Amino acid sequence: MSDYISLQPGLERAVLRVLDNYRGRTNAIGRNELTALVKRLGYPTSERQVREAIKQLRRQGHLICSAPGDDGGYYIAEDMAEYQEFRRIEYAAKINDMMETLRAMDDAAKAAFGDSVQMRLW
Repeated sequence: MSDYISLQPGLERAVLRVLDNYRGRTNAIGRNELTALVKRLGYPTSERQVREAIKQLRRQGHLICSAPGDDGGYYIAEDMAEYQEFRRIEYAAKINDMMETLRAMDDAAKAAFGDSVQMRLW
């Protein structure tokens, strides 16, 4: 279960409004600047709330990507290649890493406690 962060009404729309000006990986905006621009639109918010708004917008199907590093930040994917790169780096690699960790922990739990209960992913 994930932590629930209360979002102000209209915050998602404000984040999307700002990000609409940052299309393509080369135009990414850092989280501090993104938060500052959202605040200028009249939403006193935190970086955490902005990240939660981005998560919710992604779940609504908005192609908000992000990239790590000094030249990284958030951006709207301009094409399938940008989206695929984001997907591969930010999600697929993390999911695979988590699955590897989960398998190792499942094996350790079975060794420690026996295999009397079938473990399920969900």
